[in-house]
Order: sequence, then structure tokens, then C-alpha cells
Amino acid sequence: MAVIIGAIGALIVSGLVIRRWAITSIPVQETAVALVQRGTFEHRITATGRLEALQGAQVVAGVSGRVERVVAARGTSVAAGETILVQSNADVVIAALESERLALRAADEARADVERAQVTAAEARKRAAEAAADASDAARAVVEGDTLLRVQLISVHDAERRREKHAAAVLRAHAESLSVIMADRDAERRRARAARESTVLESLRGQYGRQASELTVRAPVSGRVEDFEVQPGQWLTSGQAIARIVTAGALIARIQVFDADAREIGSGQPVLLRVDRDSLWGTVSRVAGAARNGQVDVEVQLPRGAGSTFRPEQSVTGEIIVRRMERATMVRRPPWITSPGVHRVLCLKGTDVAETCELLVVAVSRDLMAVSPPYLGWRLLVDGNGPPDAGTHVRVSFSKEP
Repeated sequence: MAVIIGAIGALIVSGLVIRRWAITSIPVQETAVALVQRGTFEHRITATGRLEALQGAQVVAGVSGRVERVVAARGTSVAAGETILVQSNADVVIAALESERLALRAADEARADVERAQVTAAEARKRAAEAAADASDAARAVVEGDTLLRVQLISVHDAERRREKHAAAVLRAHAESLSVIMADRDAERRRARAARESTVLESLRGQYGRQASELTVRAPVSGRVEDFEVQPGQWLTSGQAIARIVTAGALIARIQVFDADAREIGSGQPVLLRVDRDSLWGTVSRVAGAARNGQVDVEVQLPRGAGSTFRPEQSVTGEIIVRRMERATMVRRPPWITSPGVHRVLCLKGTDVAETCELLVVAVSRDLMAVSPPYLGWRLLVDGNGPPDAGTHVRVSFSKEP
């Protein structure tokens, strides 16, 4: 009993410390408040470059492997995306399958872990309800005992025992209430950890899955196959030139991205290109294997007929859509949040009071960030120079001044 009382006293003291607000007042523009809501989240990477005349597109091996089957032949015509040859590499296939297996197993384990935490929290709430009911019964027994004592139907000792039982029941009710809070926090931590692990494993699964798909070498553009001397059984290394596709009168866009962004770009991703006042959609056909001066070349296949509207050497800007999430839980991105993870922000809890909250960010783009679904409907302060300190509470005065 002494241990329980001491623990409760410590928690109550710590609770008082937590609630000792160092309240300051800060002026905030109304535009600084962002609402977490549903929407389509897109992560786009911006690039610049030029249009080039496509006299011949190189066909290169995306990954190392042994040639199992040659589909095309020198001098034959192929369409964009048509299979040129098929490689085999047991290590790549095994890595893709293993990443798939690990992702599925981790998802099952995380789901079971969260469910166990939810069951524990439910049991804690049940015990708390029972303890609260016992405390209520004990309180009524004390009132009844005092009444009986006044008419001398019970002894002072019996009345005192009722008060002791009531005190013990109240302590138990408080302890069970604290157990509920701790169980709920544990469940939330497990959900956050599961989301973080899922993000990492999904990224690995996508990476190894793309490598496995690149064992099938496809034509980047339509045209005639030239310089193709590959034979079955030959070993190809990643980036090795295999053939050239000759296409007369066609254009491609060659754009440059920063080396740090190139790892997120892969063949087949859509690209929105802007040429002067016009815009058109293209598709990533090739990403250079090495960077030059911190930038990586990306070739973009343009739609048929682009050569009649545009000309070589025109400057272009492009946005490569590397990730798209339908019905995402999203909000405007504060400037200090630049990567997924758990970040501190100021959340509006009332009309004029903000306090520090931890936010699980699953993806970021130039202006937005996708967050975990439980934050839907939250209001955040998204202006500022950096994350708030833990435990910060501030009063907010709104201003419409820009």
C-alpha cells in the first residue's frame, strides 16, 4: 500500500510539473494555421534541362545479370516498352522476394503487437471502471456508516473500517486510471513504431522490386534496333550498353536532378514538362548511373508528335512525380520538417492556446507533408524557424496583417 501511495504521489507531483505552464504570448498570422485534412499527396522533384533531337536512344542494362532470352534482333522495329531481352540474377530475385516476405511478416507482427496493446488498454479501462464502481460503493457505505453511527447501530470501529475501505478503493481507482493512461500511451507508441517500420520496409520492397523488374530490358523509345550483338548466356553489368534504338524526327528531354534526389527516380515515372508557355507529359526512360558536379541526368520520353510542336535546344523545367498517395492525411509543411519521422510542432488545443505535440510524418514534398491518419482535423502552427521545445505552452494572438 505504501508503494502504491508513493508511486501515485510521484506521478501527481510530476503531473503538476508538467502542467506548470511557462505561458508566453506570441503574435501569429491567421495564414500560419494549417488544418490536417484529406487530399491527394504528391511528392514531386523539380528539374531543369533541354530538349534534344533523338537520333538514337541507348539501351542499357539496369542491373547485372546473365542473358536468358533474346527477344529482339538487329534491324527489327520495336515499340516503346517492348521487351528487348530477359536477364536472370538469383541474388536480385531472392532480395526482392525476401524484402516482400519481410515486409509482410513485419506488417503482421506490427498488427498483432498493436492489437495486444489495444487489448491491454481495454482491460485497463475495464479494471478502472470496476475500481471506480467499488470506490463509489465504498463512498455510499461511509455515508451509511456515519448515519448508523449517529443512532448507535454500529460501533466507531466499524465506521472507521468503512472509511479505510473507501480510502483504499479511491487509491485503487486512481492507480487503475493511471494504468489506462499508460496503456493508451503504450498503444500509441506501438502504432507510431509500426508506421515507421512499415515506411522503411515499403521503401526497401520498392527498391528491390524495381531491380527485379529491370531484369527485363525494354526499349526506351519506338524505333529500329541497331548495334545489338548480345547472345544468350552473356553476363551483363549494370549500366552496360546493349543496343541503340534509332528513331528519326523524335525529341527527348534531358533534365538534371540533384544526386540526393536521383535515388527516388525510376523508369516509368510521369514527368510534367514546361516549355515556354506550353506544357506536356512525359515518362522517365533512363536515369544516369553516375553524377556529374552533384547532378544526375534523367532522360524523359516525350509523346509521339512532340517534334512537330517543339524544337531541339529549347529549355525545359520538369516535375517528376515520384510518389502519389490518394486520400492522404496531409497538411502544409513547416520549413524545419524536411524528412519523414516523428517531429515536434505547436498544436492549437483551443481558440488561443498552443502546446507542443509530436507528429508522425510519413512523407514530405516541397510544400506539404503526409502524416499519420489519427492527426486528421488537428490545427497546427506551421510558420517559424524551428521545432518548439518539449512542453512548450503559448498564448496566441491572431493578426490578419501579412
